[in-house]
Amino acid sequence: MLSLSLLTAALVTPALVAAQQPPYKSPFQFSNPQQLDGKKCITPAGGASKVGAALVLADCKNSAAQKITWTDKQVKSGNLCWSAKSGNGTVTLANCNTADGNQSWYFNKFGGRQVKHNPTGRCLNVNSASANAPVTLTSCGAKYAPKQVWNPYYQLGSAPAKSAIDSSQQYGTNQCGTNSTSSANCQNVYINSIDDFCLWAPPTTGEVGAQEQKGVHFVKTPTYVQISGVGDFTKVHIPKGDYGGELDPHGPTAMGNPIGALVYGNVHGSNIQYHEWSSFISEKEFCFRACLGPMQPKTARTSTTPANYDAGVFESCKGDETLPAGVYGTSTWTQGQKPTPAAHPPAASSQCARQATIKSGPLATAAPKA
Repeated sequence: MLSLSLLTAALVTPALVAAQQPPYKSPFQFSNPQQLDGKKCITPAGGASKVGAALVLADCKNSAAQKITWTDKQVKSGNLCWSAKSGNGTVTLANCNTADGNQSWYFNKFGGRQVKHNPTGRCLNVNSASANAPVTLTSCGAKYAPKQVWNPYYQLGSAPAKSAIDSSQQYGTNQCGTNSTSSANCQNVYINSIDDFCLWAPPTTGEVGAQEQKGVHFVKTPTYVQISGVGDFTKVHIPKGDYGGELDPHGPTAMGNPIGALVYGNVHGSNIQYHEWSSFISEKEFCFRACLGPMQPKTARTSTTPANYDAGVFESCKGDETLPAGVYGTSTWTQGQKPTPAAHPPAASSQCARQATIKSGPLATAAPKA
C-alpha cells in the first residue's frame, strides 16, 4: 500500500563548522545540475584513481573512484588528492601532501556551492554534462552558475547515519529502512506520488492520512515536483494558530533545516536526490516543492508557493513552471522593499486525474531530543 508518512524534524541552532568544507559528511559524490536528473558526477578519467588522472564528468555510479573525501583543505578521490599545478586549469590526482599549496581547496557553501582553488582563486567548472567533459579551473562566475555548482550527492541507500558534518546537531538518521515504525526517526523525505510522500513536522504519534488531509494536489512540471494540500495538521503536532515557516536545504550553516535533511523521489527518474527544495507547513496548509536542473536554485526559492489549495480535491496533474519568486519582468524584488508585490498566480496545469481521497499511512516518530 502506498503510504503518506510524516517524519520528525528538529529545528536547532547548530554550531559553526569549518568554512572550507562542504556541510555534508564525507564520503560523498560531487554532482553537477546541468543534466536534469543531476546524475553526472566528478570522476578520474578512466574511472580509476591514478596519479596524473584528470578530473572529468561521468555517470554517477557510486564507485570508489567517485567517492569524495574532504579533509580540511584537501580533497581526495580514493586515496589521491586533487591538485592544480599547471596554468591551463587542468585538475589532476597526485599523492597527498599537506605542504603542497596546489592541493588546497575551499567549498563556498554560501556562495553557490562553488569549489574554489585557494592558490588561484579560480573555480571548478564543467562546460557541459556530456560524457567525459573535462572538469577544469576557470574564473569564478555568478552565484549558482550551473557550470560551477557542485552538489554533495548520496545515492539512495548510501548516505551515512547522519549526513550533517556536525552530526551532534542532527536529530534523525539518513539510513532509513523500507518500513515506517514508531521509532524510525528518519531524516529523509520521499516524494513519489499523491499516495506516496512525506512531510516534516514535530515529533508526535498517530496515523497520517484521510483524517488530516482534506485536499491534496500533486503536480509534476518539467523541472520540479510540487505537492500541496489543506487539512487539520494540529493532529500531527503543528501548534494551533501556527501560520507555518519555511524549511530548505540551506539554513544558517548550510547544513539544512532540518539539519541533515535529504530529499529523494522517483517523479523525474529513478531514486533522484533533490538538492534544492522548500517546504511550508502550518496548522491548515502545506506545500513541498523539490527542484532539478540548471535553474533549481531559482525555482526552489519561494517566499510564497502558488498552488491549488482547494479542499475536498485530491488530484495528480501535469503542470507548467511558475515564474521564480520575486522576479517581475526585468526587476527582482527583495525582502524589505516596499510595497510588497503580489505573488505570482499558480501556473497552468493539465491532464489532472482525480481520486476520492488518499490512503492513510504510518507515522515515523520519536521522542523529542532532551
